[in-house]
Amino acid sequence: MARIFDMENMSAVVDIDIDALFTLGDTHETRPEERACFDGNKSQLTMSELILHEKTSLFASQDSWGTTMSIIRPPSASMVPGDREDRFLFSHYVSQVSMLMIPIEDGENPWKSTYPSLALQERSSCSTRSLYNAILAQSAFHLASVKGAERGACDNARAVRHYGTALRELRNSLATPTEEYSSVLAALMTVIFVETVSQGQYRAWRHHFRGAMGFVSQYLSQKPWSLSRDAWNITQSFVLDMVLAYTAVHPSTTTDHISKLSGILGNVTREPRFGFTIGGNARLINTIYRILLLEEQFSAARYLQHGQLANEDLHTQAEEIVQELRISLEDDVDLYIKHQEIGSLKTLPRARLLVKLHLQLFNKGVLIYLLRMVLRHPPAAVADYVGEVLTDAIVFLDMNGGEPSIWPVFVAAVEAYTPESQALADHFFDESKTRGTGTREEMRSVIRQVWADRERLSAERQCSVGGIAIDWREVTKKMDVDILLL
Repeated sequence: MARIFDMENMSAVVDIDIDALFTLGDTHETRPEERACFDGNKSQLTMSELILHEKTSLFASQDSWGTTMSIIRPPSASMVPGDREDRFLFSHYVSQVSMLMIPIEDGENPWKSTYPSLALQERSSCSTRSLYNAILAQSAFHLASVKGAERGACDNARAVRHYGTALRELRNSLATPTEEYSSVLAALMTVIFVETVSQGQYRAWRHHFRGAMGFVSQYLSQKPWSLSRDAWNITQSFVLDMVLAYTAVHPSTTTDHISKLSGILGNVTREPRFGFTIGGNARLINTIYRILLLEEQFSAARYLQHGQLANEDLHTQAEEIVQELRISLEDDVDLYIKHQEIGSLKTLPRARLLVKLHLQLFNKGVLIYLLRMVLRHPPAAVADYVGEVLTDAIVFLDMNGGEPSIWPVFVAAVEAYTPESQALADHFFDESKTRGTGTREEMRSVIRQVWADRERLSAERQCSVGGIAIDWREVTKKMDVDILLL
């Protein structure tokens, strides 16, 4: 099968301190007790039903997307490497885990198409082997989460083993100039997700994103994301994750990384489908990016003015964004449905309602973030938006949509101060946990600490709880946690 992107004709891989990025533990061999726990009969998708997506064309230009990858036939035994356990985990990833990676199911869900397809190509490639093992690790961690600590112990052990292998192979791929762009970045993004969301090890995500940023930045002139759907899907995931991740970081520490995103963001967001994997769109993600840049400017202005907010131009820019976020979303909903590969779902009212619900909660999440973190309004000023986001998220879950994007839910939940809104937040996280969508406990601990601090300060100052503004990023510092809002 032809390569999507010829890495041999490009410059060498960016010089990355790989040892600083990856601290590898021992790669564990399968122990007898692990094999004893395996039950392939419990798979919800038999191997005869396992899908394989084939590439049918390369892209001649950014606007010529060619034929989409499609579900066409089951693989032979040789197509999915490894033993029966590995094939079961791969099947579980395609049939179950992939559905949790995207809020609104789409015919081009990349975790059901691009990622598994790349993982089955060119087994001689370090990046492909890394991606394959990262997929198995994510699948096994999901099973362990669903089963619980005792019943999921063997799944957790298998996940750790595959995770170690994925890290080792990824390390090798970053040191190999001939590795493909798509498979290397796909492996990087999957390893980051496994490490942070599945394992709850948030501390290393900045190092990994720094490495991913360095890797992607060297391709700004070649723009591989404009040459293939695979490359675009994966680069889109990278850009989305970077933008959302850095909302959890103080602006003084993000300047270099955020500014580097501008060139990539401008290219990738030209495709109308941008943002679909998180249930958002280009307008919302570009708005978050503008807010991040604006917050940096506000931070600098506060410093220069010794705490006095005197820059009227910055306030004008912020108010313009506020007004943009208060417009009707009907056009966004129409555009979202028009460009998504939802197939027959386009005609169903339920599909439109799911799209509208998620765009609503995302839009209001952006508004909450701007009003609270940049304009410094108190929680009382965003109370209605908080309740609406949390209510929409729960309705979305109740309608059996996918898992709502955690970013807008978190930025709303952390500002909840009434018993009603806090109960909604608790309900959402309880329900999310039953789906095995990953470790959210550190996020929840930050939320509860903010709630507790707000109550304490309210009592000390003898003022309304809704008037106590707390920067949750400062709380994460004091708690010595580094959450990744993915």
